[in-house]
Amino acid sequence: MAGKRRPIYVHYGVTHRCNLRCRMCSVWRTAVPGKELNLSQIQKLARSLRELGVIRIALGGGEPFLRKDLTGIVDAFSSNRMEVHVLTNGCTATEKNIREVVKAGLAGVSISLDTLDPRKAEYIFGSPQILERVFENLALFSQIMPERGSTLIMNVVVSRQNLSEVPELARFAGDIGFKASFIPVTLAPGPDISDGFAAYAPEFAVGSRDHELVDSTYNFLLKRKHRFNDILNSSRFLKDSAHFLKTGEINWECHAGSLYLSVSPEGMISYCHKAAGKIGTWSDNLPAVFEEKGYQNSRRQFLRDCPGCMRPCWAEVTHALSSLSGIREAVRLYRSHFRKRKARTLEEIKQHVRDISAEAG
Repeated sequence: MAGKRRPIYVHYGVTHRCNLRCRMCSVWRTAVPGKELNLSQIQKLARSLRELGVIRIALGGGEPFLRKDLTGIVDAFSSNRMEVHVLTNGCTATEKNIREVVKAGLAGVSISLDTLDPRKAEYIFGSPQILERVFENLALFSQIMPERGSTLIMNVVVSRQNLSEVPELARFAGDIGFKASFIPVTLAPGPDISDGFAAYAPEFAVGSRDHELVDSTYNFLLKRKHRFNDILNSSRFLKDSAHFLKTGEINWECHAGSLYLSVSPEGMISYCHKAAGKIGTWSDNLPAVFEEKGYQNSRRQFLRDCPGCMRPCWAEVTHALSSLSGIREAVRLYRSHFRKRKARTLEEIKQHVRDISAEAG
């Protein structure tokens, strides 16, 4: 992979529809009914991406489980020898469709959970009684996904709303057999400014009085990562995240359009989500596109003009392939996926929540 000059990873937003109304997200505001590829088109997209050399794809949204054909979508990519990962809010999946997507070849799942506090969860996600549904999905995926070789991830967006809770969230994920991924919140600078993904939510922004807590929190995550290997993020990403939360500055070099690509619900392929349609539609001859000098020149110009981001799927691919320490951490994580894990029941998950809440006082 280190020698590849074409994308190995793709994020495909299969829909922008979502059942939640997260305050720091604006994706659900951009959903256009009917503007999504159908299964036949997705199968063609899968073949084209595989011909390009893509080996891993993340199916996100919006909420992917709102697509009734998600099983067919997973099969389209897994049957083309791609590792398929689904990013979900953990509120809409049922035991039936989880079993179906796993049978279709699902290799991993990321479930969003930013807090263990029911009232705070209702505020952050804009939906009542969300935690009960998320806990149910954590248990279902834990029980249904293969005990070896599958990836279970709990995604946490770190903001001022939950900064003090991050250590408890890390321990909770580890206790139930999930890897924890901590993503620094990205916010729009104003109510009328948006890139289609980040919303204006100033109450989520980290302020100068929070900097000491940021440092202690990320030092905890770094120590836990090296001790237990249950933090998905690389050490580099964790350090960059702390810096970003305090300063808004980006400290890594992006390879969008080279190592990774983005696909929109309607099938527009681009360097990343900020460059919608820069390459074309699902019907294009992708390998030929990447051989064109004009493509590489356009990509480089886009990166020069882009202010950067902390999108973990982009940054982590870069970190995993750009340094010896990054490669070592990636290999260590990869090997851990093949160790047998214990499936957790819903009651066991709730008990872990009670234990952690009691410890936190």
